[in-house]
Amino acid sequence: MSLHVKLLRQQGYEAEVNSYADTDEYAKTFGEDIVPYLRSIFTIQGLPQDTFNKTFRITPGAAGSDFGRVVGTTSRTIGDLLGYPSYHIQLPSGGSPLPKTTGFANTKRGGGSVPVRTSPWASFGVAEREQIRFERFSRSNAEDNKVLLRQIYKFVLGNPHLMESERNASLESQFINGELSVKQFVRALAKSELYLRRFFHNSAPYRFIELS
Repeated sequence: MSLHVKLLRQQGYEAEVNSYADTDEYAKTFGEDIVPYLRSIFTIQGLPQDTFNKTFRITPGAAGSDFGRVVGTTSRTIGDLLGYPSYHIQLPSGGSPLPKTTGFANTKRGGGSVPVRTSPWASFGVAEREQIRFERFSRSNAEDNKVLLRQIYKFVLGNPHLMESERNASLESQFINGELSVKQFVRALAKSELYLRRFFHNSAPYRFIELS
């Protein structure tokens, strides 16, 4: 986290975006033409997923570092605030182990992490644990690319449906015509004014980095 904050302050926003898109992990997972998708959600250290989901409903849009808004400076835990018993309850886990996080979610797996079943991001259009992967192939035509375009908006912006005034017609045209790869379009979208307005201008640096 501190390294990303330092990079953002010293080299700027575009360098921060590139630090995710240029990683070996991104290349290995998504390559040039797979639409980025949510691989897993991890809680802050030691916080069970169920507690995280409940707290998310109290403070919609909160990132892991924002939980101080709920807990405050008192000694009460989040579990206390939510009426949880003081003893530990082992959460059931019937699924497979969680995969590693992508470079976009540079977080550590906490002791309370469990396979994702109910995503707190579901209301934003992000898919659940089992997801369809969207990939562009050499035989993809313009109509295929339009479908991919909606999926990119869904996973990157949280909404596949944008108002006409929000769309970058030139950028979309290049992608639909096959002039840009999925990765190139995602990189350009993450540097766009629309992405800046939604996720950067109204967020503290640490919050933006967590949500990215």
